Formats: sequence, C-alpha cells, structure tokens
Amino acid sequence: MLIAANDLLQLRAHVKKIKGGSSYAFALHKEWESPSKVWAQKFHHKQILDESQLMEMMAYIKNNHLKHADIWPLEDHDGQLNRIIEEACTPLDEILRSD
Repeated sequence: MLIAANDLLQLRAHVKKIKGGSSYAFALHKEWESPSKVWAQKFHHKQILDESQLMEMMAYIKNNHLKHADIWPLEDHDGQLNRIIEEACTPLDEILRSD
C-alpha cells in the first residue's frame, strides 16, 4: 500500500486509521465474535523519490501476497478486505494528475 504523508507522525496516524478501520469492517463481514489479526503489527516505510522507485514499489506491493500464499491460501479470501482498502484509497492516476 502506498500512503502519502508529510512526516512519519502523519504516516503512522494514516496507517493506524487504515488498519483499524479495515480490520473492523473485515471482522464484521466475517462475523467474527472475537478479535483476530488481519494486519501485521509493523509496517515498512520508504520515501519514494522518483517514478522509477514508484513503479518498483507498486510491483512489489502487487506481488507481495504471493510469498504468504502458504499461510493465507488465495481460495480462502473472498476479496472483501481488498474492496474495503480500495474504497479508502486514492487511485494512482488521481494522485499523479497535475491540477
């Protein structure tokens, strides 16, 4: 996931809101009665300085889930979490558009 922020404090606040809101919505969708982890506790952050780094990071994000397929088989997911996240995110073309 790519998130724009002015500083690390703002980034942490954005990540907290995204993780909390999406975890809550996903748990409701799954009708879980007790809390269950959806997100890892930590997150990696890296400043992106140019379009080449942006494209590299997007490819990494797109394919990162594959390394976890043995833990989270794709057939067990109905796509609800991805839909929740996508609704909360700004599309790349909108970010790159210069107004």
